[in-house]
Amino acid sequence: MEGQDFIVSELLSELKEENKRKDEQIKSLHKAIGLIVVTCIIAILLVIGGCLWYLDSYDLTTSEKWTIEKTAEGTFALVDSSGNVLSTDKEADFDGEITDEGDVYQD
Repeated sequence: MEGQDFIVSELLSELKEENKRKDEQIKSLHKAIGLIVVTCIIAILLVIGGCLWYLDSYDLTTSEKWTIEKTAEGTFALVDSSGNVLSTDKEADFDGEITDEGDVYQD
């Protein structure tokens, strides 16, 4: 009977040690998952912040009106409301279609 008690107590102590090891593994796994989640949240916030910072450099609230005017040389020019010539039909990047002089376009 004494041998059986020894085996039972030995098995119980092994189970106790195994449970402690598993608890430690679970705790370390929880820490790793928590670290990954926090890192992902920080990365997402940095990306959103970077996009907002980038878009902040543009003035998205003003609305400019553009008109097409005929110049003294006989060319057409795209002019904004401040009088700045944005493009002419002699420039390579002018891809608009000239319909009538004085047409007003709003951005």
